[in-house]
Amino acid sequence: MVIKIIPHHSGKIRQIKIPLPLFILLIIFLSAMIATPIIGFKIQFVRKSPQKVIEDLKIKREKLQNLKVKLDSLKEKTEALFSLAKKVRKSFYTNYKEKKEVFTMDINKMYQDVRLSSFLLSHIEDIISKDKKLSETVPSILPVDGWIIKTYGYQRDIFTDQTRISTGIDIACKEGAAVIATASGEVEFAGYKRFFGKTIVIDHGNGFKTKYSHLKEIIVKKGDKVKRGQIIGYVGKTGLTVGPVLHYEILYDGVPKNPLDYVLEEPKFF
Repeated sequence: MVIKIIPHHSGKIRQIKIPLPLFILLIIFLSAMIATPIIGFKIQFVRKSPQKVIEDLKIKREKLQNLKVKLDSLKEKTEALFSLAKKVRKSFYTNYKEKKEVFTMDINKMYQDVRLSSFLLSHIEDIISKDKKLSETVPSILPVDGWIIKTYGYQRDIFTDQTRISTGIDIACKEGAAVIATASGEVEFAGYKRFFGKTIVIDHGNGFKTKYSHLKEIIVKKGDKVKRGQIIGYVGKTGLTVGPVLHYEILYDGVPKNPLDYVLEEPKFF
């Protein structure tokens, strides 16, 4: 392949000879550079109101499921095309060696196109993986299976008979029931707190923290990395409580929020 360089002003015309395989690789590289800004969008976590965060999470989950279905279908087709290209290439070199120089360029181009398609699919999978990782840090499930006996907001204190604000919800269930982390994160505190008894606090990043109190047993320690759905302790009646119950809180930038605003499942009320 010959490239001619013609100066703006009068001057000698220069010619540059580029080997054909190198020219093909250059074209593929430039195509990838042009395509990257188009498909290489970034998914960023924008600090919004807590209610907006959970709404966006629901929408993202639906889009993520649809994109995953399309991606699986596209990946199957690409893998089939990649396999076919390899078979055609092998068959070509086996049965038509004398015509190799005429058709090699077409076969190699198809082979490189399939490889580029595989690269783009890997890029999309990386984006999906990052979005999934982000959604796992937002608390959106209940920590235990039970009945909600106290909601967030102003409540009458059964011990003092005075009205005060409840910074979380109380879930009544069988003593010893497993308590799970409602989102992935790192254990910030695991020990005893006055009135709350045995307590666990998990920092999920992005401003979110969750608190689990009145536990009978704690099976994690400070600094542990936990995943959503992982068992972290068991329901008890330590601290100021009249029976086995789990007190659960969500804090966003240090401010208590109503946990039921973040629950994607249907809660049960007593």
